[in-house]
Amino acid sequence: MNIPVALFFEFLCAFSATRFLYSKQNGWWRHFIWFLTIVFIIDTTGYLFYLSRINNHWLYNIANFIFASFYTWVLYKINSTNKLMKRLLTGCQIIFSITYLFESIQSHFLEASRFSFIFNTIYIIIACCLYFYFLLKNDEYINLVKDASFWIISGLFFFELGSISLIIFSSYLVEINLKENINVSFAILNVVNFIFYGCWTYAFICKYRQTISSPS
Repeated sequence: MNIPVALFFEFLCAFSATRFLYSKQNGWWRHFIWFLTIVFIIDTTGYLFYLSRINNHWLYNIANFIFASFYTWVLYKINSTNKLMKRLLTGCQIIFSITYLFESIQSHFLEASRFSFIFNTIYIIIACCLYFYFLLKNDEYINLVKDASFWIISGLFFFELGSISLIIFSSYLVEINLKENINVSFAILNVVNFIFYGCWTYAFICKYRQTISSPS
């Protein structure tokens, strides 16, 4: 049985979160531990369903809502001093939740809520770009190499950008797979997951170093 590379990345990232964010001094960052553990469990379950030829669409339809909402919450927490970002994220999360509920009821929660997740991906990309814009406009010096929030947003940006690219070019990528027997989508997804979880793991290390270097 070939285990997906993404599961390996998820496990390492969840382990890193547990190792580096366990201290109560990390505040809301500790929620990454539970979130990444849930992600790993869901993806492992989804993969086992796939091997057993059991429909896992309903599982990911529910899980993706949890994932998307968590990403929005993280953006909200990181940008907690920016009123524009808070209003944007709150409004988009409300719209996303309504469209997701409508689509899911229509499909009896058995199929992916495609439109709502595309909307979520787009507004998260926009929110990440706004974060980078406000970062550039900030007169205060920030060492980005050591800034945990920067790496969290960067990883999220590349992940969502990769996700929307796969959706846009899905028909073309399927055609390549059928004609050339090359699963380009799978390869791209592995690269995207490597960047995503790599950035987050590094962010946890940065947060850990910040915590142990600051006075109790």
